[in-house]
Amino acid sequence: MTTPVRLDVGGTEFKTAKSTLGRHPQTLLGQFVTNESTAEYQLIQQGQPVFIDADPSLFPYVLRFYRHGTPILVDKSVDARQLQQELGFFGISLAMLHLQLPPEPEKPPEPVKKPHKLDVYQRLAKVFAQMLLRRDFDEIFPDHPPYEETCYSTVLGEAIAEVDDAKEYRQQLDDDVRYPERQLLLVMVEEELRKMIPTRHVELKAWWQDMPGEVELRVKVERP
Repeated sequence: MTTPVRLDVGGTEFKTAKSTLGRHPQTLLGQFVTNESTAEYQLIQQGQPVFIDADPSLFPYVLRFYRHGTPILVDKSVDARQLQQELGFFGISLAMLHLQLPPEPEKPPEPVKKPHKLDVYQRLAKVFAQMLLRRDFDEIFPDHPPYEETCYSTVLGEAIAEVDDAKEYRQQLDDDVRYPERQLLLVMVEEELRKMIPTRHVELKAWWQDMPGEVELRVKVERP
């Protein structure tokens, strides 16, 4: 049975095989087991420990190089540059790419900040008002000439298609006008209409048809 090499590294004893260190004879530890002229070689032959003034916490990575070569798997807690310097002390010259650090944990995606409902309603109201004031209703709302009745649900659907984040509010906004959500939107639409035609009196009127949920709108603009 081969007597292991005893290495006292900074007060901590390590043991390894001569053949392991002999794999890299050009290094410091390789010289200890191959160069008969060194004092360390003689101590090893006598089974005595060889003292090395080095960092015992990093020495396992030095032995890992002798045992397994590169890349050297390095724990996350280890300073890679400090380890590279320590390896250099032992005559092991390695680039950083030979030190394999554990992969960085994937960061969870940043949560997408959902816009406030009122902000969505405000943008929706602006688009809604623009559609109501288009003179050529025939292209978007067949059979509904400018400034006359048009179906609330039709305009709402077209406006929602143009406003990001508005789709999820379609159902509650398409409920009966007596519900607060729809009333709130219509108030906002009327405010937008007044902004668009500030020199004239604008009214937005809504009324129910015989069918539940059917709402007709009329924009009344005072003529100059």
